[in-house]
Amino acid sequence: MIRSNAFEKKYPLLAPFITDTNVRNNMLNNKDLMAKYDRNNSLIKAFVNQLTISFDKETGKKLIENTIMKLPDELLVSFMTAYLNSDDVTKYNSDCLSYYMRSVNLGKEVVKYIEEHGIVSNRDYKNLPKVIVDKKFNDIILKQVPTYGEQNILMMNSELTLQEKSLFITFVESNNYNVLDMLFSNYYDLKTILAFLNLTGVNTNIINNDSLNFLGEVPLINVVFKLFASYNDINLSRNIKTITSILESGRSDLIYVLIQNDFINLAYMLENEVFDVITIQEMLSKITANRLILEKAA
Repeated sequence: MIRSNAFEKKYPLLAPFITDTNVRNNMLNNKDLMAKYDRNNSLIKAFVNQLTISFDKETGKKLIENTIMKLPDELLVSFMTAYLNSDDVTKYNSDCLSYYMRSVNLGKEVVKYIEEHGIVSNRDYKNLPKVIVDKKFNDIILKQVPTYGEQNILMMNSELTLQEKSLFITFVESNNYNVLDMLFSNYYDLKTILAFLNLTGVNTNIINNDSLNFLGEVPLINVVFKLFASYNDINLSRNIKTITSILESGRSDLIYVLIQNDFINLAYMLENEVFDVITIQEMLSKITANRLILEKAA
């Protein structure tokens, strides 16, 4: 038999909001909920104290039911952290949880951002990916002012798309931008290079320091240019995936032969092969046989 004051002792922070006897009994019998409450007690205390300030008991109760009682630890901690770091407008907005969940759907970077800066409780939450990318881009570019020059930086910031800025960030953060610059700066400006990368899906999976050291400058350029030229090939993503697998297996000899035979765009025919053990002759035979099948089918 559950004593009448058991709930107040176990859940003192929630007692003013949860008054229904059946709900209280269920919560007292829910060991997982009790453990979650204990693990996050200090954060829950701060959260509930703010709910007491921001909302009436009924609204506070609904938020408690939909967060503390329902969310798994990771989401609960993330939401409470984001809520407590929000501005007063959001703290008094009963739709704060809804806006948080919409933001979660935009990805991990957005979640990290709102945990630090607070929930955006209006339609501007949709702009958070752009806000984050622009901030990262500007932080990175500012460090490169001596290299790019102020006018070029202003141009890049205004002309590059969100996707192109994201690619630029990926190359810089993975320490592979030097490869991109070395290979293509004599052929294209940065905007054009990033546009090609965005169009084809080629990125640091192929253009990286390991590939450069592994293949050499000219062969790597040949591979990438061949993929650029086939941007509308239905098998492009499969070719990229297969070439990436060959590079990861350490088989530069296979890549050289694919280049020599103009088979880069037929690499997808090898996608199920084990590249550690396949011989050059086996690779060529496999591609030749598959080409014959395709020609007959046509």
